[in-house]
Amino acid sequence: MIPSHITVAAIAALIAALATWFFQANHYEAKLLELRLQHADAVIRAAAQERIKQQATRRPSMPQPPAHLFFAATLTLLALSLSACAHNSKPPPCSCPALPAPPSVSTQQPSQDYSISAQALIKTWRDKLRATPLTQD
Repeated sequence: MIPSHITVAAIAALIAALATWFFQANHYEAKLLELRLQHADAVIRAAAQERIKQQATRRPSMPQPPAHLFFAATLTLLALSLSACAHNSKPPPCSCPALPAPPSVSTQQPSQDYSISAQALIKTWRDKLRATPLTQD
């Protein structure tokens, strides 16, 4: 059997190794977090420097008109439009044709039927067309 002092020493060495490993893992994570923080600070500083550089090289924008002038112009325009709406103007002259007089109730009936008069008109039209000489090539 293994003597007890060797077993105790092995267990103590194992505990020491585990404690060292745990301490080193925490120390490694702390170093990584510190590096990430330094990197984030560097990125923020670079972005701020770039923003300052852009603001220094940016062309000045057009000067803005004073707000009170815009307000006064708007109020003037509003007052003019309201005074124009309050004016009673004449209605425009009507350019529409007048309505025809209503038909009388006692209108006489035509002497011949509509289809007979239409047939006669079509026949005269056809005769005129047939009497026209044909064109020659």
